[in-house]
Amino acid sequence: MSTTEKPIFDNHFFNNITEGDREFTDELIELFISSAGDQLLEIKKVADSKDSDSNAWHSALHSLKGSCSSIGALKLAEFIIDNQNKGSELIQEDRIKIHKEIAIMLDQTTSKMLELRS
Repeated sequence: MSTTEKPIFDNHFFNNITEGDREFTDELIELFISSAGDQLLEIKKVADSKDSDSNAWHSALHSLKGSCSSIGALKLAEFIIDNQNKGSELIQEDRIKIHKEIAIMLDQTTSKMLELRS
């Protein structure tokens, strides 16, 4: 299945994790938003750096990919997988563009997640 075919956020996947527990749902959403925000800042830092290497790029993306995969943001996780190993192939402008695309997808994901809050 390609990235465009996956939903931005898989409610069913997320509900299987939370088992409908409203308090746990709210806590997990807050935790994801907080940690994903920090991870996005790290990606931006690496993208903006003229001196960043492919290991820094891979590491920054890998962290967010894990967070996304664990809560049902599978479209974003797949996009990150497609781009995390390209570090040595990318020029700074490419990394900045990818960061912006990740930021847009993350915003869409968190908007969908917030619809689940009690």
